[in-house]
Amino acid sequence: MKEELNVLKNMVRVGTVSSVDVENRTARVKFADKNNLVSGPLKILKNSPTITIEKEVDGEKWDLTAQYATADRKFGLGEIYTNTDPDTIILQKTIQYEKKESIPESTGSCTYTGVIEEKTHKHIVKVYPWIPYVGQLVLCIYMPNGGSDGFVIGGV
Repeated sequence: MKEELNVLKNMVRVGTVSSVDVENRTARVKFADKNNLVSGPLKILKNSPTITIEKEVDGEKWDLTAQYATADRKFGLGEIYTNTDPDTIILQKTIQYEKKESIPESTGSCTYTGVIEEKTHKHIVKVYPWIPYVGQLVLCIYMPNGGSDGFVIGGV
């Protein structure tokens, strides 16, 4: 039992991020309980949040498309599934801008209303996977083989 607890103590660790390699999605972590030992590059697990956005103008919803790099979430938002990051959500609506003009009373008072321009509005939201920052406290898990292969699984 004591041996298993020792293995577990070495598998699950809390430390402070000392450097990050964004391109390779790795981080090096310093462990205070191990005499400030700094790990080799640990892979950062992907754990993006789920974000949905809805926008309405005068009760009318905007058109929405969402590209998710994960399994079908069945939101019914016009999702498209890819295998690349980031997740992208696009909201788009064409809005007509009207001009109202009053003609002076001397010519017989009346109001002219007409569309003077039409503009397409677009909002793009991109959701990237989490990457820890230098100095952040993180939870790491190592493979049980006693080697240096491990993962940063989240911030604390």
